[in-house]
Amino acid sequence: MSGPRRNELCPCGSGKKFKKCGYLNSREHQARLDEDFEFYRKFVSSELSFRAEISSEEAEPSSMVISGATFGDREVFSDPIELSVGGSGPAKASIEIPVGKKKIGKIATAGDGVVSNQTELYDVFVKGGKKLKAKSAKGLFASASAVFQRSLNVSVCHIYFGEAGKKETILANGEKDRPHIVLKSTGSGLFSRVSGYDCEVEANSDYDTSKKVISASKFWVSVKDWKETLLVKFEVDHEHRRILISEVSFVSTK
Repeated sequence: MSGPRRNELCPCGSGKKFKKCGYLNSREHQARLDEDFEFYRKFVSSELSFRAEISSEEAEPSSMVISGATFGDREVFSDPIELSVGGSGPAKASIEIPVGKKKIGKIATAGDGVVSNQTELYDVFVKGGKKLKAKSAKGLFASASAVFQRSLNVSVCHIYFGEAGKKETILANGEKDRPHIVLKSTGSGLFSRVSGYDCEVEANSDYDTSKKVISASKFWVSVKDWKETLLVKFEVDHEHRRILISEVSFVSTK
């Protein structure tokens, strides 16, 4: 890639023509040029990304909304995207969107972190049937199903996860004290959980810059007592506006 021409203004900001800039041969000037050229190279090759992150270590709820981003004359995204963390423990939510329109952005959440936007309501289905099940060698089980949620007017993902054979009890209010974690998702990173176990939840999602859709990619639930992790994978069907739960399996953790 060639640099500025002799009669063009020097990119160092001196206001002089490139051929007459007094700092042309200085190390500082050359370093500035190299930095500018590298930025330009990354810009035109779509290597640059917009990134935002919010986190909480002391269970303090907070949130922020990013309303759009541009690089030069290139619009990265325009729809409002909210990042938030609740008050149930350490949490994090981040989003990274490449400048290149053909590339897919990445979203990562930990704890009760959430990344959401207004164009994300895809229905969730289980690939190949009504439910996917998995069982670990150490006595954990999991099942995934899709349930219609009236308040959202879409089907969401329910993951039941826990210790096989553990008896359920009925609480004073009539609700079941279920020995498992429940994860709900619109396929967009909107997760919630109920758990009696010491566990960690991490989730990765994709942001499609052309369709302006946040969609789940995969998430992990790690249970420390068993040193095992539940891995759940998703596939996106933009044509039919669906998220497919494609895999539920256990992997060992150290």
